[in-house]
Amino acid sequence: MVLAFVWLLLTRKHRDMFALLISGLLFESSLLVLAASPDYRYSHWMVICTAIGMIVLTARRYRDEFAPVRS
Repeated sequence: MVLAFVWLLLTRKHRDMFALLISGLLFESSLLVLAASPDYRYSHWMVICTAIGMIVLTARRYRDEFAPVRS
């Protein structure tokens, strides 16, 4: 969950990644009230959203940094 919040701060320019990370965090927050037990298995959506967000944002930053300059 901490990683999701950290990556959320890096999504200022990327609305799609912001929406993905928020969906994982909102789903996780609903489990605070509704979960029958504190099992890790209920958190799979937040983990998947965070992993995808990390991969896509890292790829975008790498692509933007090392893209050839076109004039």
